[in-house]
Amino acid sequence: MSSTEGRAGTPRARERSGATGHPGSRAPLRRIAQAIRAILPVLTVLSGLPAGSPAEARPGTLVAPPRAHTFGIRRITEREIRLFVPGTSVGSPGGIAVTRLAATDDPDDSTDDDEVTLVAVDRERGVVLTNFGLLSVGTWSGEGTPLGPLSSPHDVTLDPEGRVAITDRGNRRVVLLQHDGRSLEPVRSFDGFLEPTGIAAAGDGVFYVCDRRFNAVFRLDADTGARSTFGLEVAFDRPVDVAATRIGERLARGKRGGIAIADRDGRRLRLFGRAGDLRASRTAESLDATDASFDAIEIDYFGNVLAVDRAAHRIHKLRDDLLPLDTFGRLGAEEGQFVSPRGIAVHRPLGQVFVTEEEGGQYLWVGTDIRKFAARDLGRQVDFSFVLTEDSTVDIRVLDSSGELVAVLVTGRRSAAGPQRGRWDGRDRTGRPAPSGDYLAELRARATLLRATERVRGEAQAAADRVRGEVEDVAERMRGEAQAAAERMREEAQAAAERVRYEAPRKAVHLAAIVIPLGILHLPLAWAKRILIVGAAALLVADLVKIHHPKLRSYFTAFFGHLLRRHERTEITGSTYMVVSSLVVVYLFEREVAAAALIYLIVGDTLAAMVGKAWGRTPLFRKSLEGFLAMLVASFGAAWLLVPGLSPGVLAAGAMAAAIVEVLPIPVDDNFRIPLVAGLVLHWLG
Repeated sequence: MSSTEGRAGTPRARERSGATGHPGSRAPLRRIAQAIRAILPVLTVLSGLPAGSPAEARPGTLVAPPRAHTFGIRRITEREIRLFVPGTSVGSPGGIAVTRLAATDDPDDSTDDDEVTLVAVDRERGVVLTNFGLLSVGTWSGEGTPLGPLSSPHDVTLDPEGRVAITDRGNRRVVLLQHDGRSLEPVRSFDGFLEPTGIAAAGDGVFYVCDRRFNAVFRLDADTGARSTFGLEVAFDRPVDVAATRIGERLARGKRGGIAIADRDGRRLRLFGRAGDLRASRTAESLDATDASFDAIEIDYFGNVLAVDRAAHRIHKLRDDLLPLDTFGRLGAEEGQFVSPRGIAVHRPLGQVFVTEEEGGQYLWVGTDIRKFAARDLGRQVDFSFVLTEDSTVDIRVLDSSGELVAVLVTGRRSAAGPQRGRWDGRDRTGRPAPSGDYLAELRARATLLRATERVRGEAQAAADRVRGEVEDVAERMRGEAQAAAERMREEAQAAAERVRYEAPRKAVHLAAIVIPLGILHLPLAWAKRILIVGAAALLVADLVKIHHPKLRSYFTAFFGHLLRRHERTEITGSTYMVVSSLVVVYLFEREVAAAALIYLIVGDTLAAMVGKAWGRTPLFRKSLEGFLAMLVASFGAAWLLVPGLSPGVLAAGAMAAAIVEVLPIPVDDNFRIPLVAGLVLHWLG
């Protein structure tokens, strides 16, 4: 047995054995309970090994496999890579993925279930590495293929059907390959991304792709090329990685599949259902760890999330509701240590874990550990608590100072990951009060990792169970496909309504500003200028007060917060930029030019936002092609109807200039830049 946890209780537990005893004393039960406050837990934790494997691994949330399983190779460095792939060097390992390929799997032979296929990217060298069987490794760079070479590939994913999807960050695209267990063949690429980072396979040819610069996560159908934004009522901020369970994939009983997304450059982790419903959220700052980060993430068989923390050389583990379970690891090359980890992959059915590091990677198994043991004196009994880092089978016994068994509290109890509680009433196995003294609490935990839905009842019932398993597979797949289709239909049906509903109040106010160009056209010009001067001054003063006085800002936000974007609560609002730009163009240009330029902004930008939110599917810089076309048509039509004196050709050129300026990622508010640039074009052509 090994002790892996600190002392629980008073300083009386000075020795790890806890043998400080009180010979000859006959204290009442309360004194016995006080003595037990010095319990020192003896934590014997057995790893979650596949059936029949020897328990050679040490205690830990992630453990090293037995040497017989890995031929003594647990950590892959540049030396091992050069051995298997002569002439190959390691640049900067990145994302990694693992699965059991359907093309190489024999469903009638369970002995090959741990022979998995890995794919990983080298970001510096621009290549994908993969294994073909147990002893052959190959690479793919795209050189000499119709798809062209990779440039700074960031992440990779793989599904059982052999689809390999790569986020080719330097080329701003997603590349699709086919893996048949013997070779990698190019299929196609998907362009139109800005900065693709993390990617995850969701089954049936569907992938989730993080686009950091677009501040979005896309659902990409690799079979049809269709893509849509994920999440209806949530916004993403610089998403960096995504992990997903596959449609119809079997997890532990009672566990739901889902999608985990890390954004804010790894400072926030959120868990969603497939329809985009938010289930849980956790910030890195809320972890009991300094400067934590979620740089790469993965989901295990129980729905728990494992997150790589590159800068701190460690891994965080969180439950399926994002309750923190463990943070472990530090810089080093020994067991339980990491060197700048970059990516993580879990073969869920067997709990095999693969982590890429600065110069290679590690192969580990999901284990279990006991954390935060504490004992509390309640007078006539002792309550204790601890945290399991994995679903486990738990035994709890009480020993005296010489190691002799006093009481058995729990035997073979199935316990979920997370906080646990126990109690000793101070009596021995016969029910008599235990004598005064110091005692040890012995906790044994063994990870209960079960094979896919308990692996067809253990494969011992052979033919009958195999048939039942195949029937269940078909039924599960059909249910998964039906549920996925219904979720897709519901998502598409709700998307337009939800996005338009969110944007409608703000754009209604925006559209009401049409009175400004109409006033410029029909009021005396001197009056229009005076009104705009007063309006611009009032709005600027209000914004400055809001920015520099937090209390007044709170009142302002309470009344107008639903009309503001997040950054406008502490910065100049779009309304202020609009009125100021109106004042500028009315002084710079002719009456008709100023009015047309403002109509482009007010009518065109409003329609662009509404169409882009509801039906935008094709990324164009940080906006969408659909929104761009809507603005072009609406701007020209409104200006042609409302502004006399300018030819249709001139108005069309101005509308094109306004639409281009609106879609370009220029770091100037569009309420200011659109009228100014459009006015210049109209003035020059008119």
